[in-house]
Amino acid sequence: METPLKQQLLETLEDLGDEELKLFHWYLQNPELLDGFSAMKKSRLQKADRPDTVDLMVNTYTPESVMEVMSLILKRMKKNHNQSEETFPKEQKPLPKLIPNADDVQTDRDKDIYPVTEESVRSRVALLINNMHFPGSFLPTRKGSEKDELAMQNLLTGFGYEVLKYKDLSTQEMDDALVRFC
Repeated sequence: METPLKQQLLETLEDLGDEELKLFHWYLQNPELLDGFSAMKKSRLQKADRPDTVDLMVNTYTPESVMEVMSLILKRMKKNHNQSEETFPKEQKPLPKLIPNADDVQTDRDKDIYPVTEESVRSRVALLINNMHFPGSFLPTRKGSEKDELAMQNLLTGFGYEVLKYKDLSTQEMDDALVRFC
């Protein structure tokens, strides 16, 4: 059964943080960034939460074009985030450099890496969720995520963790996995 359009839109907007939603609204207001689609008035979007935004989009665009608009804006947002760190909000600090794999951890004697204590051996279990495919959605397949998954699994296994892996879970399935994990 196919996911209803409004639910697809809402689930996509729920994945955006508050600042990202603000940026999404900004794109909706600027006709020159919408490739010929109608822009929305700022006053209608100012106090709009995620469900309100879905309703406004569905009432503004046809069912076919609403998905095109969503996809267009998300692609532009992603492109802008990838261009430089200057596009991130000033209060957001860059992420620390991650260690690529377990082999590097074992050979690196950097002072920031500490040994796992013997006392914690009892509870070394890690939850790893990799969503690569998004059926019924306009979101593209995350190519290469299986390599990230394998690298993370190797890193965690190298630290002595038992790794519980899940792939391509829905929001509800992720919630269920977290409940089972805890």
